[in-house]
Amino acid sequence: MIETFYYEHDDDKLTFLAKHWINQNGSKGGIVAFNVDIHPSAVIEKEAVIYPDTTFFGKVIIKEGAIIKGGATINRGSTIGQNSVIGENVYIGEEVHIGNNVSIDEITAIRERTEILNNVTIGSNVSIRTDCKIGNNVNILNNARIGNGVEVYPDSSIANDIILPDKAIVSGDCTGIFNYRFVEIEPARIRTNPDGWERGIVAISADIHPSAVSD
Repeated sequence: MIETFYYEHDDDKLTFLAKHWINQNGSKGGIVAFNVDIHPSAVIEKEAVIYPDTTFFGKVIIKEGAIIKGGATINRGSTIGQNSVIGENVYIGEEVHIGNNVSIDEITAIRERTEILNNVTIGSNVSIRTDCKIGNNVNILNNARIGNGVEVYPDSSIANDIILPDKAIVSGDCTGIFNYRFVEIEPARIRTNPDGWERGIVAISADIHPSAVSD
């Protein structure tokens, strides 16, 4: 018989029916809400907390002290590091690695094979596409859109509502200027056409007439 109990989390004052997860090796794991959908192969380490209405597909690893909040989805092959917090309705794709002490706010999506290192803060409604690399101590603010294969160097920040194209490189504070591999790496930006639409990647050094239209 599974032993259940009511658990109240100090930060959210949310109380829910829960149980201790038993890992496949027989070890006693973290606290899991009773109604969550978790694959039996999942590894949930001690002091981790899994809120109600979360879904885990396949073998995932949730490290010690991590918190997964309601509505989150974590796909097979992904790892959530120690003391990291995954917010409500966050989507984590397959084979994503999230390091220690990472905070991801609600309604954010992290796509396949992206790697996020330690002490990273990601705001709400952020989209990070596939194969990205996010270094230590990075801060990504709300509504940012980060394309495939983007690399963000350690200690960098990305401002609200920034759109980064595929394979952009961020070093330092990004408020619209980023690095991009043309032949060599050069500072670049997304160009705004005369009609107000953002189109095309343009090197900062390029001399373009204001009436020019980029696709």
